[in-house]
Amino acid sequence: MKKHILTLIVFSLLTFSCKENDLSNVKETITSAQDNALIETQFTGVFEVTDDVASTDGRVKKTGGTILPSGASVVFEDSVFTDGDGIDFYIDFGPLGPAAPFGLLCLDGKYRAGRLNVKVFQQYMTIGLVASVSISEADAFYIGNGTEMYQLEGNVSITRTALEILEVAVKNAKLTDSNNKTITWNSNRRIERTFDAGPGIWMDRFRLSDISGPANGVNRNGEAFTISIDTPLVKKVQPGCHKTFVIGVLRLTNTSSNAEIRINYDPYNNGACDAFAEAEIGGKKTIFEVK
Repeated sequence: MKKHILTLIVFSLLTFSCKENDLSNVKETITSAQDNALIETQFTGVFEVTDDVASTDGRVKKTGGTILPSGASVVFEDSVFTDGDGIDFYIDFGPLGPAAPFGLLCLDGKYRAGRLNVKVFQQYMTIGLVASVSISEADAFYIGNGTEMYQLEGNVSITRTALEILEVAVKNAKLTDSNNKTITWNSNRRIERTFDAGPGIWMDRFRLSDISGPANGVNRNGEAFTISIDTPLVKKVQPGCHKTFVIGVLRLTNTSSNAEIRINYDPYNNGACDAFAEAEIGGKKTIFEVK
């Protein structure tokens, strides 16, 4: 009898160990999923603050509320459209600072530091509008939670195709973390505002979908990947929802291994304002937190 019990215990331990190893293997292979979620979330934060300022300053659209904190400044270097070369301004959040919380806390719950350079060629709500955002290494632009901050570089092009629809292309995007690990990324998304709470982006809702082909990137370990949106990504710019998307499904493929990962931003099927997503690979699932 004791021998049977001992055998059962050993078998149970081995089975549990195998399951743990399987899950560990899943966790080890979702680096691209985690890195894509991180860089897409932070560059969405770049779009949000640009859209917010461009839709609230009277020189670009109409005045209204903004997510900018009092310490941030909007500096216009060219404030008239009549000269034919558009309006140029930059958003300055000040230096990163020596101690946490780093940067300035914006109304959307994100901390920002450094500078974003914006050029707008038409009034912001004009159909056919073209606007661009450029971030160089010298701009020292950071975004994060105040403790963990990420430096961003890259170019964002914004084109308005309908009153509430923008096409947003992100090119040569780069995210560098505090350990000097980098992620690179390119995407071409359609952003549709599904609820407009008034001037500015605060309390608005929008969804993202692909325009032409998958996005692509290289994770912190140097592995290339591609990403397609299967179910549109939904973002709510409101308290508790600022971190990342609340709904949406992506399909990510690691180029070297051809391993496909399904990323679900609503793992509990409740549209909750949390920062959790689910990665599924080979039928195995694991939950991770989007930073």
